[in-house]
Amino acid sequence: MKPLNENEKASNISVFSKTSDVYGIKEVIDLLSHIPADQDVIFGAEMIKRTLASMNISIIDILDDALKKEHVAQDTICRLKDEIQEHMSRIDYLKNQIEHLNQELENILDAKSNLTQNDQSLQQHISSQPKET
Repeated sequence: MKPLNENEKASNISVFSKTSDVYGIKEVIDLLSHIPADQDVIFGAEMIKRTLASMNISIIDILDDALKKEHVAQDTICRLKDEIQEHMSRIDYLKNQIEHLNQELENILDAKSNLTQNDQSLQQHISSQPKET
């Protein structure tokens, strides 16, 4: 599992490209977001449709763009959820390995303690050994 790089930490995944020459669903979303809260959104959307039609911008093309981006977003969400599940499975595996090793370590320490109990020379031998990391 590789750590996140600085770009991954600072940016979000998006279905919208940074630059586009085509009038698409992103631009409609931007227009819809400027409709005042006290205004009827359906009326505003109708005005946007009429304005776009008067500029010879195809609503069908915008809807096709919306469907394409919807599918990309859904596919990306599924892929990311799968990736999270893989990471969670790996984490569970590693936690089990740590639990197992902790049990082994406890057994080693108990056995070592029992072997050196009441024997100064063995205790001294153990304490004189360098600690490994």
